[in-house]
Amino acid sequence: MTHRWRLLLLSGIATAIAVAAILVTLVALYGVGFEQQRERLIETAHSQARLIEAIADFNARYSEQDVPGGAFAATMTQIRTAHGRFQGFGETGEFTLAKRDGDQIVFLLQHRHTNLSDSASVPFASDLAAPMQRALSGKSGTLVGRDYRGVDVLAAYEPVLPLGLGIVAKIDLAEVRAPYIRAGLLSGGVSLVIIIMGVWAFQRIGNPLIRRLEQNERRYRTVFESSSDALVLIGETLEQCNPPACRLFGVDSKDIVGGTLADVSPPTQPDGLGSAQEIRARTLDAMSGVAQAFHWQCLHKDGSLIETEVTMNALEVDDRQLVLTSLRDVTAEREAEREREQLVLELRARNAEMERFTYTVSHDLKSPLITIQGFLGLLQRDMEHEDAERVKEDVERIGSATKTMGRLLEELLNLSRVGRIVNPPEEATFDVLAQEAKERVGGEISRCGAQVDIVRQGGTIIGDRARLVDVLQNLISNAVKFMGQQADPRVEIGIRKANGEEVYYVRDNGSGIDPAYHEKIFGLFDKLDAGTEGSGVGLALVKQIIDVHGGSVWVESEGKGQGACFCFTMPRGSENISAAR
Repeated sequence: MTHRWRLLLLSGIATAIAVAAILVTLVALYGVGFEQQRERLIETAHSQARLIEAIADFNARYSEQDVPGGAFAATMTQIRTAHGRFQGFGETGEFTLAKRDGDQIVFLLQHRHTNLSDSASVPFASDLAAPMQRALSGKSGTLVGRDYRGVDVLAAYEPVLPLGLGIVAKIDLAEVRAPYIRAGLLSGGVSLVIIIMGVWAFQRIGNPLIRRLEQNERRYRTVFESSSDALVLIGETLEQCNPPACRLFGVDSKDIVGGTLADVSPPTQPDGLGSAQEIRARTLDAMSGVAQAFHWQCLHKDGSLIETEVTMNALEVDDRQLVLTSLRDVTAEREAEREREQLVLELRARNAEMERFTYTVSHDLKSPLITIQGFLGLLQRDMEHEDAERVKEDVERIGSATKTMGRLLEELLNLSRVGRIVNPPEEATFDVLAQEAKERVGGEISRCGAQVDIVRQGGTIIGDRARLVDVLQNLISNAVKFMGQQADPRVEIGIRKANGEEVYYVRDNGSGIDPAYHEKIFGLFDKLDAGTEGSGVGLALVKQIIDVHGGSVWVESEGKGQGACFCFTMPRGSENISAAR
């Protein structure tokens, strides 16, 4: 039922109540007036009967010989004389006096309503003159019945026993009812006007409220139907569900309405509680005014589990206490959270591997390298004091080896400091990471005089932020170290697309790399074997970090003097986990 129809119904009820009140009042007043009129008629009939009896008794004593016809004739003469001067009471009220003559009722007085004389008569056994029939039968009382005209009257009847007469005081029933009918019509008319005015005022006041209610109802339904979250309305059973709820469960609304949330849930929840009992308890708590928020597992129509976050709040609709329940699908979020936790475990495992790697490099090799460096230093000083030309070339080679050992030790020290990878992955902007890495190697860039440009702004990369900066730092440092004698040394840091994924790169125009060494360039000491300057420890660390993240790293170079481009990729999001495994 709409609000407008409810308003009309309320107006109709108010009208019916007013009419009923008027009718009850009129009936009560009519009853009182009727009773008062009846008492007056009884009193009148009784007093007139006693008066006639007194006159008859007087005439019987003193006028028996004075008037022809005796005392009865004298009495009737006196009564007719008095009656001729009596106009009756009200518009229809009158007295009638009659006697019984065989099977006839003979009226003795002139009637007010007709030309009946004292010779007029009515059959005693007819349905007319009912009050007079009872009076002539020696009875007294009142009744509502037909008089000698056949009109319904209220009458009081009384016998005049000494004369064998009957007297009736009567008034038409229509006259008794007339004032109340007029009052009813007047009251009804006035009430109708008041009711119409009241309904009009009610409409004027109520219509804005109705419009607001209808707007609120439309707004609620719009929100309910268009919400991106699954919404269901629960009473004793599930009464409504919006389209997202149907999609969440993979059913039509008719398949779920009338049931409960337990019907689209596994028998038990992860905490071991039964779904039916738990959802019933939660619903009752929400109806009592305690808002509910909890995790809930649901079942899709295909049998797959759905992880949801549920909120329940009490809602009053049409004087009924309902529960508005919101279900948000967090299956992907929960899966991502589990994958993140798994990734942390994977990173810790990789950390142990990295620790073993850095321990081997920084401890097992450091002491021998220090010894070799010291020995080479002593040998170089001894040979420098000899003037023989034949040892000049050996001195240069020893000096180069000494410098290489120094750089190797320095890189081993750095490696021991950055060898741990323990941080969970996070999203960072690539150019921010590149700028931080560039600032770390600012001294090397200044000494080389290279122009280092970050050519691609934006772009995101997901991983251990600190270690990714280490990757870019080592690649930039590696680029500026091997510039050779370039007149215009340049390094370019950027992102490019390849096979639908982002490739991060550091490109230089330095000495380049022989293609024969591309595959093993990231192995420890490979560059020493290739006869090039540098230890290769930094590149080995780059490969370790990229491997831990599940990415790949490679080098691109046309050969000696052609420059080199070091590239790597990083899987996005949860792909890091599967790739790292």
